[in-house]
Parts: sequence; C-alpha cells; structure tokens
Amino acid sequence: MKTLFAILSLTALFSCSSVSEKEPERTPDYQTSGTPLPVTAEEDTLRLPYHQYYLADLSQQEIVRLILEGSLQPADNHVTFALMDSLSSPNKATRDFIFPAFKEVVEKSDGALSEVVGLYAIKYVEGYPKEFAERYSCCLAELSQLTNYIGYEIMMSQEPTSEYKQLFETINQKYPKYEQDKSMRAFKEKLETYMQSLLGKRENNLDQQCLDAIGGTRRAQRPSNETPSRPNVGVNR
Repeated sequence: MKTLFAILSLTALFSCSSVSEKEPERTPDYQTSGTPLPVTAEEDTLRLPYHQYYLADLSQQEIVRLILEGSLQPADNHVTFALMDSLSSPNKATRDFIFPAFKEVVEKSDGALSEVVGLYAIKYVEGYPKEFAERYSCCLAELSQLTNYIGYEIMMSQEPTSEYKQLFETINQKYPKYEQDKSMRAFKEKLETYMQSLLGKRENNLDQQCLDAIGGTRRAQRPSNETPSRPNVGVNR
C-alpha cells in the first residue's frame, strides 16, 4: 500500500512540472516586434537637421571639417552661430582655423542665416580691421559679398548713420592707417555704394545726414515702404 501511494505521488509531481514548463513566455509591453526602441529626446534633437541644436554635440573642429568638405550646409542654428562668433576670438590660431569655414558660410548663407551674417562680420572688422584687409586683399568678389551683408546689417539698425560712423571710428582706433590700405578703401567704397542703393528704396530716403555720412547726395524722393532687400548670395568665381 505504501508503495502504491509513493508511485501516485511521483506521478502527480511530474505532471505538475510538465504543465509548468509548457507555459508560454510573455513579451514585455514596451517592445514591438520589428520596431527599434525609441532614442532619447536629447539624441533625437541633436540629429534633426532643422533643429536649432543640430550636431551641437560635435566639436568645432569637426564642424569646420564637415563644412569645408561640403557635408554640412551652414544654417541658422547653434553650431553655425558659434563658428561665426569664433572668428572674433582673441586667439589668432582660432581665427585662422575658422576663417576658411566662415567664407563658406558667407557664400552659402540663405534665408534667416543671411540676415545675421553681417552682425558677425561687423564684429570681426571692428576687432581686427588690418587682418580683415589682409585676408580679403586677394578676393574682391568675396569682399563685395561680405560688404553687402555688413551694409544690410547697418541699414536694418534703428540708427544707420550712427552705426556707420561708429564702425569707421572703431576701425580707425585699431588701424589708424586704414585709408591707405587698398582693401579697406575698396571695402569703404563698396559699403557706401551699397548703402546708397538701399537709401533709394527707403521711405523719404531716410535723411540727408545719413547720405552725408557715407559721402552721398540726396536723391529725388520715391516714397516706399520697402525694407532693404537681403544681399544676393553666391560669389562668381
């Protein structure tokens, strides 16, 4: 009798074990077959081409390399603004490294980016006018394009007359002989020409003071509500 009871007990034990092993495994709710897990919000933001912080995790050296290789299009975002700001770095080695990429930014800028290029260019010219003249002494077409951006920035300010005078007062303080420099003379002449062309499009042509400041003469009034048009992008090579 004891032997029969033991056999029945073992049979029941193996039967329960067999049922337990055949129980199907459950798939976690957060997984979907064939669908990768979502990336974090930070990673997603840094890899969205039209986001303000696109590629902001990369070093500036890497950004410069990508721009010069043509792999990265300059845009109105954090990395492009940071690059242009570095052109005014007190470290000359940094300025030397950044300048080729800055030229690419100027040439390829469009839309919203083209509206702020002049701001960074003015900062560079005011900080290092002699260096600016030397860099553009061989490239008048590129100088002309950059000058247009600077003129646009000045004309969009509330006090274009004051802005224009302040620019050359600052240049004179850093580079007293700037008027003897061929590149600086070309820069000033191109800037005056560009600003005069915009004055003809502004309501009442602004005022005589501004024209006097850039060496121009008052034109016949042509009432208009236009704001200065953005400079044309692209350099003819």
